[in-house]
Amino acid sequence: MKFFSLQKNIPLSNLKIIMANLKKLDSSKLLGPKKDFIKNNNPNDIETAVKQIHQAGVEKEKTSRVSVDTPVTMLKDIKRRMLDRDIKTIKDYFLDLARKDLIK
Repeated sequence: MKFFSLQKNIPLSNLKIIMANLKKLDSSKLLGPKKDFIKNNNPNDIETAVKQIHQAGVEKEKTSRVSVDTPVTMLKDIKRRMLDRDIKTIKDYFLDLARKDLIK
């Protein structure tokens, strides 16, 4: 599919055709149905909306946040190892290490 490029000397008839075609596009067909997470009509009730989004049918195990300071040279080696093992995030890498260590 090739789109037109904006040029200085586009004939007026071509612009009318282009604008007519753009008006025919139906955004609802392109974007799909809108998901409505907020059930009430109060847009100021942000906490309720956040809870509805994050509790959308998935029960999660209770977690605790851990911060680890790592040397930059070690982080580069970790990222190389992640690429080798096809691990997407550092979180997954460390959780995988912890699971292996706890199984032994």
